[in-house]
Amino acid sequence: MTKIGYKPLIALALAVFVSMSIACAAAGGEKGTNTNYINSLPYAINDSGKYLLNISQSGIIGTAITINADDVILDGNGNYLEGDNSYWWWADDSGVHVYDCSKVTIKDMQISKFGSGIWIDNATECKILKNNASDNMDGIMAWYSDNNNIEDNLVCNNTWGISVDLSTGNKVVNNIVNYNYQAGLDIQGSNCNRFITNEVSYNTNFGIWGIMGSTNNSIIANTALNNSLYDISLDSENILKGNKYVSIE
Repeated sequence: MTKIGYKPLIALALAVFVSMSIACAAAGGEKGTNTNYINSLPYAINDSGKYLLNISQSGIIGTAITINADDVILDGNGNYLEGDNSYWWWADDSGVHVYDCSKVTIKDMQISKFGSGIWIDNATECKILKNNASDNMDGIMAWYSDNNNIEDNLVCNNTWGISVDLSTGNKVVNNIVNYNYQAGLDIQGSNCNRFITNEVSYNTNFGIWGIMGSTNNSIIANTALNNSLYDISLDSENILKGNKYVSIE
């Protein structure tokens, strides 16, 4: 009788295990451990884990993806979400709506024709990275949301570019925020945020605009040029350092 060593048996067992794991991942995976694939919209994320957008879709009515869980990574994988251009209220018409949670990452998505491209709403410690949020009413909005990072996004041709409203401790860094209508960077009733090395140019009204008692914000090393009304319009109780601009109010 031919004896079979234990090493080939172990190799066979491992091969079977890997094949089963791949099949499980393709089906969606276990939430919180493997990648969950988004193959249809609208979609609600109610559990922690990693989610991969696996389709592109246009003509979406209402909000495409809602996130209601902590510790979520949403990877757009370069796919696009396109609304129906109705520009309804943000809660009912967002590309991605993050509500009442923390530590959510949204990256590598293309979002257009929504009331809000990405809306983080009462959320903390989230990361909005390397997205294209253009041709919306609001490109990216932080609303009652603290200590989030908005970095390396392209935010153009919206009514409002990046809005930080009634929020504190956010970091808005290295975004391109051009050709928006009302303002590139919109700061309303928000304090102690940092806006660093953003390009904010060719916006129809304001480049960087702060109202409603927005104070103690750091506006550092931004390029704000060729905005129609003012490149920078802020209350005096903010910190400006190393910015490039022509007109200021």
